[in-house]
Amino acid sequence: MASTQLSNRRFFLASSLIILSGIGLFVVLAQVLAAAALLPHPLTPRVLWVGFSALLLLGCACLVLRDTSALWQIPLQSLAAAAITLGVGAIVVAAFNNWRLLIGSFGIKALGILAMGIGAGWLMRHLQVRLLPRHDA
Repeated sequence: MASTQLSNRRFFLASSLIILSGIGLFVVLAQVLAAAALLPHPLTPRVLWVGFSALLLLGCACLVLRDTSALWQIPLQSLAAAAITLGVGAIVVAAFNNWRLLIGSFGIKALGILAMGIGAGWLMRHLQVRLLPRHDA
């Protein structure tokens, strides 16, 4: 009973740390992509602090789980989600506000960010199939 309770607490702690880390990385990567490609605005030091905190939480979760595969899965997942969200959002906003923006450099940048998100998702899935053991019954 005691070992099961300890194991459940350990997995609850690790999953909580991974969720918080994934949210932090999603926000940071979305800000970095938006600043780099779409909207020219400076990044605040707060973005760096959130990024470092998210990576620290991810490292702690990997220590709790005794597994290092989350070190590449969570950042790739956050990058894919942030890029797809940012790319689709930019395309939809431009399509409804000023569709001529889609023909110019803004549309190319938005499609590039969307393609980067799809590529990050594909890479994550490819690495999962190649590197992680299968747990089939």
